[in-house]
Amino acid sequence: DGSEQAQSNLRFLSILKEPFQELSTLRPKDIPDKLPHLISLVRIIWVNSPYYNTRERITALFRKRLSGKGWVLDQTSIFAQVDAFVQRCKDLLEAIKRTFDKKAVDVYMLFNRELALVNKELSKKLPFLPAHMCHYAGLAHWLRALHRRIDRPLK
Repeated sequence: DGSEQAQSNLRFLSILKEPFQELSTLRPKDIPDKLPHLISLVRIIWVNSPYYNTRERITALFRKRLSGKGWVLDQTSIFAQVDAFVQRCKDLLEAIKRTFDKKAVDVYMLFNRELALVNKELSKKLPFLPAHMCHYAGLAHWLRALHRRIDRPLK
């Protein structure tokens, strides 16, 4: 629906109003300090807006806003910083995933040996019962010992 799109665009694009007004009053030497904040706002719109969520649309918006100021834009360099940041995030995510996978294997290996011993105890037809204990007391003793074995931290 056109009114829904207009409302969404108004909501998202309104965050650019003040930064662009400020940008239009700055001297050229002061502009580079303001660009990271402006680019982060554009990135917010790009990621969250249902209508400005493609590279082409957000680039066209950025170009339209800045060409009104008489600036010539190099399309490839506008998103160079954003692309580098996105790539760093992807690399970090990949490193985190590799670390998580390695730690999961480490934890599995740590508990696997103990789990095998517990499973071996549980699969016995008759558990070892000390001769001096009656049958039910011996079973309770065996279960408590097994429970303690499961609950204690591995060293």
